Amino acid sequence: MTFSVTLMEEKMMRYIIAGILVAVIISVVPIWAANYSVGVEMGDWIKYDVFGTVPGLEEYDWVKMEVQSLSGTEITVLATIHYKDGREETNTLSWDVETGREPWIIPADLSKGDAFPFEYATLIVNDTVTRTYAGASRSVNLLNLTEYDIDTEMFAYWDQTTGGLVELFLNKSSSTESWTGGYKAIETNIWAPIIQATAELSSDTLTQGETVTISAVVKDDAGSPIEGATVSARIDDKIVSLSDLGVGNYEGILETTDLPVGTYSIIITVEKAGYESTQTSHILTVETLQLQVTMQLSTDTATKGEVMTVSANVKDLGGNPIEGVTVTVYIGDKALDLLDQGNGNYQATIDTSDVDEGTYIVNILAHKEGCESNQTSQNLTVKAAPETPWMLYGGVAAVIVVVAIVLYLIRKRF
Repeated sequence: MTFSVTLMEEKMMRYIIAGILVAVIISVVPIWAANYSVGVEMGDWIKYDVFGTVPGLEEYDWVKMEVQSLSGTEITVLATIHYKDGREETNTLSWDVETGREPWIIPADLSKGDAFPFEYATLIVNDTVTRTYAGASRSVNLLNLTEYDIDTEMFAYWDQTTGGLVELFLNKSSSTESWTGGYKAIETNIWAPIIQATAELSSDTLTQGETVTISAVVKDDAGSPIEGATVSARIDDKIVSLSDLGVGNYEGILETTDLPVGTYSIIITVEKAGYESTQTSHILTVETLQLQVTMQLSTDTATKGEVMTVSANVKDLGGNPIEGVTVTVYIGDKALDLLDQGNGNYQATIDTSDVDEGTYIVNILAHKEGCESNQTSQNLTVKAAPETPWMLYGGVAAVIVVVAIVLYLIRKRF
């Protein structure tokens, strides 16, 4: 099969368009009076998916058009056909956008109602709309011709900024012939595909030390999921990488232990080679860690001089143990720091020898920098120590001695 100048066997595309143009209303503005411009540059290319059952296109897989040279309004393009069986053919096409002959590139910056040439006729842009091509939303010019013949309809879209063809759709339906298909731009180096990213936090308000899950969904402008992107979340100087879970889903865990209390803007950045990077943001509020302390005395009634144990357990509101807390117990004017036993447990022993008899409110205060302190209390009664037997015997002995002395004195007098 020989390579057709118009990339269709038997010049199918050009034939169809030329036939359609017979029915197009000629612009009131002469073609030669218009000031047309070229919107592409050397090296620009667009790759098209070839689809459908249009005669002469069934064997095509994709087509690529690359601008080779520019001279004024004249364009030379290298055309490549890739067949479904793996073969490739190339050829060059040249034309002038001021006269028009090939539909691949038309004048740039046209809008609805503007005219542009195609050989001996003039086309009128039916509408300027927004559509997605090669991963990005683009403003495109629409040519909709429904009566080239009574059985065939054509839709053609050209990128407004560059004039490059982005889609051609043909549909023929008659009693003897029925087919549909055409070309659609799927890749280009003229514009970068746009990434659409949405993100959410498992919680937008949390207590310092808690973790927050950052989830992101990444898609292209057509809504298809993008895998293999680099997704990261930045909060001040802290960077969290989000893991690729597949099907455009990404997730990461943010630790807040080292984040001071305050409100932060989390910037989620999405990057991938060949795509235009994007960012989205969320507000996160980190509140003061609230300490919860409980205490236990080995006894609530102690005998003066007894050594007792005071224990404390410190957790956050979520029930997680907190270490590194300063825990102080107060009994009257006596204060003592508890030792950190690990896992949120603290303990100390108290010698009540220097504690006066009476009932006391034992207070425990838990304090840690950057946290909201907490305290709790419990009553303690300190009783006098009971008298020991030797003390009783000493008293009796003293009485006996006194009595003996008195009796001795009496006898001596008489």
